[in-house]
Amino acid sequence: MPSRSLATKVVRSSDVPKPRCPWCGSGSSGVIESRGDLFEDVYRRRRCCLECARQWFTIEALDVERFERYLAAKGLTLADLGLPES
Repeated sequence: MPSRSLATKVVRSSDVPKPRCPWCGSGSSGVIESRGDLFEDVYRRRRCCLECARQWFTIEALDVERFERYLAAKGLTLADLGLPES
């Protein structure tokens, strides 16, 4: 099985804005808890602001078509990663 970091890396490409703290507006946060897996399209993450230490939830969706384009650019397929093909 591939590591979850690969999927996280793909979802967090440079053109996807990082979540901002709803209280202080800071763009620096850490993930405390993450629910979901590689076979689902949605992740629910509990985040903590590194500036004001408040916590909040984000719901992040994986764009499967974009993920497949990224893999194609790298010369990989979903099957290479052990994932079911849609």
